Amino acid sequence: SVQAIAQPGKRTALVMILPQWGPQEMPGVEWSDVDGFFRWQREGERSLNFTTTNPPTTVQARYFLARDTAATKVVPLRQTVAVLQWYATPTGGNPSPGWWFGRDQWAQLSRGRVPWVAVSLRFPIDPRSALEDVEGDVLPLAQAVQEAIAQIMLIP
Repeated sequence: SVQAIAQPGKRTALVMILPQWGPQEMPGVEWSDVDGFFRWQREGERSLNFTTTNPPTTVQARYFLARDTAATKVVPLRQTVAVLQWYATPTGGNPSPGWWFGRDQWAQLSRGRVPWVAVSLRFPIDPRSALEDVEGDVLPLAQAVQEAIAQIMLIP
């Protein structure tokens, strides 16, 4: 699913989510699919941590600067973007499939499972900007997406 999010006074961001299709499906290839689609030239990858309050969660996301190498069907113009990626769960998030796997194994001991949704935020920025320059714009969007996904997952 792809949704454009327009923020007043800012560029339109894309929120791309790939939900888990069934209880046996595990995360693993989602980032390479997104990277391959946009054919990004990546720069300065690092972790970005954030928290949410409703419900309270802690997320560690992959954060990097990317330059489009070509126009796509989704984005008709080449852009420089800040990208934030993580697997969202009801209790937090992380870009590593291993992080989810450990939590899911623990949940299976009590006959439960940990649902996940792969999230990739694409936030257009000025080509001269650094990741630190736009962190304050990217974080509120990431927090809102994580809160919405976590709340939906918590509905019985």
